[in-house]
Amino acid sequence: MKFSLGIILILAATLIFELSEATIGAPNSFKTPSPSGICKKNKHGLKAADGTQIKEGFCSSQNFGEIPSVAHMVSTRILFPRNGEVLHVNKNFTARVKSIHLNTGFFSDPLTDYYDLPQQLDNNGCIFGHSHIVIQALEGRNDVPDPTVFAFFKGLNDPADGSGVLSQVVGTKAQPGLPRGIYRMCTMTSSFTHQPLIMPVAQRGSQDDCVNFRVK
Repeated sequence: MKFSLGIILILAATLIFELSEATIGAPNSFKTPSPSGICKKNKHGLKAADGTQIKEGFCSSQNFGEIPSVAHMVSTRILFPRNGEVLHVNKNFTARVKSIHLNTGFFSDPLTDYYDLPQQLDNNGCIFGHSHIVIQALEGRNDVPDPTVFAFFKGLNDPADGSGVLSQVVGTKAQPGLPRGIYRMCTMTSSFTHQPLIMPVAQRGSQDDCVNFRVK
């Protein structure tokens, strides 16, 4: 079968685009919208969004983008550790998370392309995105942890496995596992450029999950 040069170039460009969609973006890969609406007249002196994480707060003029149907809303379950699990002190373990209706592996560079694209859906109506896990130490069962303090944080950047599961080893050879204590682990599912997921209705199950476990 023969192909014209034009068709070959189109096929090559399509393949490059498809491969690049799921990779971490280069600096300033996406165009951040200029201030508009409330951001154009904000009275709090907030800086305009520029793709970086501005810790003093900022104003984004980004649109919500594509919002899935109720039949394609995201739901997540932490498979391990289970709620109430008891783990060994200073021993690595593998956290396992499963989401439905999330097209995983879409993860932009959070240092340069943070909140830079509206939420987007794939051809099946599922959100392009990724997840994260964050583990925080708890002082007691009724403790509300400081969001700026955590024992472990990791973006789950890769596509899920054949069962739809994302896995992440907690701990390293140099610093294995977690110290003794009580912990909360939560997921944070996000669209491609790290926005919290936007769902079509208010009354729904959560798109994220949390568990409490003990290390001793």
